[in-house]
Amino acid sequence: MNNITYSGRWDITNLKYINLEDNEYEKYIVKDGDLIVTERIAARVSRQNISF
Repeated sequence: MNNITYSGRWDITNLKYINLEDNEYEKYIVKDGDLIVTERIAARVSRQNISF
């Protein structure tokens, strides 16, 4: 969480990870057209859409 700055840039200095089995990668990988929704972000930043 909180990996998007107020200027809308990615902050990758404190990333979170999960351990996956080899057969779970396809379930969780971000694909073209996916929309990433954040749960905790400032109101003025949340107006910026993030999509792949």
